[in-house]
Amino acid sequence: MTARAFRPLPEGACCPCLCFSIEQKAGEASYSPDYEKTEDNITWYWLHLLTFAAAFSLLAVITLEFIDKDRR
Repeated sequence: MTARAFRPLPEGACCPCLCFSIEQKAGEASYSPDYEKTEDNITWYWLHLLTFAAAFSLLAVITLEFIDKDRR
């Protein structure tokens, strides 16, 4: 068995055959335009959040009114 010669990489570089291709492929695979920071996306998600909060609050009040039998 022969020993392989070790050549150090330049400072700040990683193995190009592993790091670059894995990081690049992971970045390309995880990209989705649904998560871009645009005004339309942010407005849409805030609207969903506020609608959920209002519906949850309304349901909580209605439920507690039915549970509250002791009306002093």
